[in-house]
Order: sequence, then structure tokens, then C-alpha cells
Amino acid sequence: MSTYTIPPVIKYIYPDTLRLICSYFDTPKDVIHFGLACHQLSFLVSDERLWNLFLRKHFPNSLENLKSFNESASFYKYLAVLDNKKIKTGKYHFQKLGKHQDGICCIAIYDHKMISGALDKTISIWDLENGKELKRLEGHKGMITCLIAHEGQVISGSADKTIKIWDIESGQELQTLEGHEQVISCIAAHGDKLISSSYDDTIKIWDLKSGKKLYTIRGHRGGIKSIVICGKKLISGSQDTTIKVWDLKKKKKLHTLRGHEGGVNRLMVYNGKIISGSSDKTIKIWDLKRGKEILTLKGHQADISCFQIYKDKLISGSKDNTIKIWNIESGQELQTLKGHDDEINCIVVHDDMVISGSADTMIKIWDIESGQVLQTLKGHNSAVKRIIFNENQLVSSSFDKTVKIWNFNFPI
Repeated sequence: MSTYTIPPVIKYIYPDTLRLICSYFDTPKDVIHFGLACHQLSFLVSDERLWNLFLRKHFPNSLENLKSFNESASFYKYLAVLDNKKIKTGKYHFQKLGKHQDGICCIAIYDHKMISGALDKTISIWDLENGKELKRLEGHKGMITCLIAHEGQVISGSADKTIKIWDIESGQELQTLEGHEQVISCIAAHGDKLISSSYDDTIKIWDLKSGKKLYTIRGHRGGIKSIVICGKKLISGSQDTTIKVWDLKKKKKLHTLRGHEGGVNRLMVYNGKIISGSSDKTIKIWDLKRGKEILTLKGHQADISCFQIYKDKLISGSKDNTIKIWNIESGQELQTLKGHDDEINCIVVHDDMVISGSADTMIKIWDIESGQVLQTLKGHNSAVKRIIFNENQLVSSSFDKTVKIWNFNFPI
């Protein structure tokens, strides 16, 4: 485990300023880790103001049951345990959002809104609380292949070879970025810049404010299927079977990682390592700094479609219908989770559970330690393509043209 030196200046920061910083954290766990970093921050771990903030954020329906402001921490912990019990026992409220005209390819969540992009060339913005469609964004001439929400804007990539930037509140199209010669595969925001990749074998860097193309990165000899940013480095995975590491500041290539025998479908950076999943049925782990292969994980019988980290474990989903759990340090296969009848399209990790979406139309909730299926969620009637866990809600999208919300947070 890495150790960090806390600068002496931390003791001069006002407690209210530290609370404000912590209010932007996603969960109380992040606050606890931050608070345990040094003695001057330890008060944050038991700070009732912060616990009350997270209580209001994650369990707004239960505030009327809070007897005292000073009980926020214990009440939050109680509700978190109760919430996990609801997930494990399948107790939820179910909500279906209105339909697109064709299958949904990608989703994102931003400020209590859900954004969906579909094969029908449109993007919808939904209110997560009442399920109402707020805006329908029309303008692309091809299917929506990827989208992100960033600083009050929706940024979408399409099979029409363009990227569009929209205002979330008004739904107004702000800019169209043109320059790629094939389908847009990935987009990512990096500070004041936008990074896009395409099946035209290139990566382009754009100024987010002006929409101006700053420069193009060339080097791959196949469509780019995955990109990930780590600090000042950009990592790209391609159909040409290689992974390339680029220095964004110096605008140059640092490494080309060779070893896969099929296209690179997925990338992740974890603890100084690159993790790659390929159509060659393997997962490889690489040293990011040196650009050298460390491990190859073999066991899946088809393409790797997705993976997530849980503690010291890597959890992978494949087109072979299975999920595997690996020791990320040794590469040892620990478990194979079988239960789906078709390929695994997506997985998310929530506490000690992994949630999977499959082409068999099902969503399954698994206990990571035992490998047992806790619940099977039935509601879609076509392939489940994406799932997001958001504040005790599971949001899923499907080729059945719908988004569904599985709400595990309801009044006690």
C-alpha cells in the first residue's frame, strides 16, 4: 500500500473548508479514508454534519425517521446495512422509463438525471425521481455510440462520425465537432479538453470551450475500441491487437504494448498497472511506467467484454456467459460464476456484490465471496447492455428500447 506525506499546511485549513471538500466525495467511505490520513483530519470521521449530508443525499426518504441530528452517523450505517439486505433479498421498487424507438446503446447519470443514447439516433434526458422524459435531443444522423455528462453538458459520439455537445438543462445543441472519418468509439473529458477515438484509427484532442480540434494522434493500424486517461497519460486499445501509451503534455508515444492476439476491447488503470481485455479470450496486466507485461489471465472461452476491481480481486465478464474472479496480484483464477444463458455485457461492483447484465435479458446479483446468485432481476425482454449503480438505485438499459430503475431505497 502506498503511503502519502500530508503537507503541514493542512493544520491551517479551517474545519468548515475541510467539510466542504468532503461534501464533494461520493460516499462516507471516501471521507473515512481521507480522515484517517492524518491526525488533523481525524475529526471528519465522526463529524455529524457530514454524516447528515450523506444521509440526506443517499436516503432522503428516511429523514423523517431521524430522531436527532446527533444520530446521523449511526442511522446512516443502519440504513446502509438495511439497503444491502434489500438488494440481497430482492426487495425493490421497479420503474420503467418511456421508450426510445430502438435499442439503447449507452447511458450516463448526472445531477439526478439519466441520459440515454440509442440506435434511433436520439438522446433522452430523464428525471430519475419521477421517471419523466425532460428533453429529447435530436440532431445526429447515425446511432449514438457513446456519451458522457460533463459540467452541465451532454457530449455524444455517433456512427455519423461527429461529436455533439448539448446543454443538459435546455437541450440545446451547442456545437458539432467534425473531423473523424469513421464511427466515434469513445469520448472522455480531460480538464478543458475532450479526447475522442474512432474506428478511423485515430485519436483527436479538442478544446472543449471552442470546439476547435487541437491535434490528432496517429499510430494505430486498426479501429480504436477503448481509451483511458491516467494523469497526463492516455492509454488506447485497438483492433490492431496493440495498446499504446501516450504522453498528452508532450504529444508523443511512450510505449506500444504487444502480446494480445485479438483486438483490445477494454482497458482499465489500477494501482500503476494497465489491465486489458481482448477478443483473444485473455486478460493481460501491464506495468504502466515500464510498458512491460506482468501477467496473462487465461480461462475464459470467448471475448472479454467487461471487468471491475473489488479489493485485491479482478472480476471479469465474457461472451462465454460466465464471470470469473481472479487474484489480481498472482493471476490465479479463484471462482467462475455460472448462471447466465448468454454473453455478459456489463458488470458493476457494489459493496460485496457484483451485478451483471446479460444478453439473456437478465440482471443477476452475486455474492463475491461465496460466488452464489443472490437475486435475478427480470424485467427486460432483450439484451441488457449497460448497468449503473447510483445512490441505491440500479439503472439498466437494454436493446428492448427501455431504461429500468430498480430502487432499493424506499421508506422503512
